[in-house]
Amino acid sequence: MLELLVVLGIAIILLAILIPFIAKEREHSNRARCADNLRQIWLALDSYQTIYNDYPVVPKDSVHPNGYRYYTGIDGLDGAGIANNDVTASLWLLVREGCAAQDPGPTHRDQPPHLAMFICPSAADVPDRLSDASGRSTDPRHRGNFRGPGHLSYSYCSPFTNTDRFRFSGDTLAWNFPIVADKNPGVNKASDVTAVTYNSTPMQMARANSQDHDRAGQNVLYANGEVKFQTTPFCGVDGDNIYTVVSPATLPSAAVVDMHASGVCTPLVGPANQKDSYLVPTEDDK
Repeated sequence: MLELLVVLGIAIILLAILIPFIAKEREHSNRARCADNLRQIWLALDSYQTIYNDYPVVPKDSVHPNGYRYYTGIDGLDGAGIANNDVTASLWLLVREGCAAQDPGPTHRDQPPHLAMFICPSAADVPDRLSDASGRSTDPRHRGNFRGPGHLSYSYCSPFTNTDRFRFSGDTLAWNFPIVADKNPGVNKASDVTAVTYNSTPMQMARANSQDHDRAGQNVLYANGEVKFQTTPFCGVDGDNIYTVVSPATLPSAAVVDMHASGVCTPLVGPANQKDSYLVPTEDDK
């Protein structure tokens, strides 16, 4: 009996050592796979730019240009029903226009869409099934958006703003301007991207990091195609917080802006200047 208790005790100690190690290794693998997803998204974005000479963006709202919408016009044929300023529908254009294929490129537009690239392996999300409202398989042109937040693990830079100091174009963005990253954690009980500063402690910064990857940080895709794992959201141009806008108001051309500002996070705002990245939707956008 004593020998059995000793063996059980040793087994418990070994499990206590191995389980955190296994979890750490799994997360390390997930980070690498997530980074690969963002590289695939970059290939799709590059393919889209080759065809349309621009990043994918749905029409802007001329009456209310500042702010973004999400998950509208899901089952619309050729984009019917998509609201202006819809940031998720903008990213879905990669699917609708055949750029998110298994082999992205203008010569492979007939290939099936690679929807797993939009899912971080550390998230609880699942790939969109590319089905209609009744669950039957459908053509990408018969869909205008991701079916919901559970089918998209990443945030895309919102180009919807009323300032003329922001241009969302490959020709105008800095090489280190963030385009896509793990989903914005938003502002709620567990997260608050506006409550931290660029020099907050790692424990405090966890509240502003993506909910994926154990809140240790987020994978970020930059305008030059590079993907980096960043332990802070203050990883944009000049230390900009990629999950907030630096100012909710339009800034004059001569304004001196502290890009380290915590900023504002709400669907009612857009980037304030050419350095201001605002990656959305957030975890609050259901």
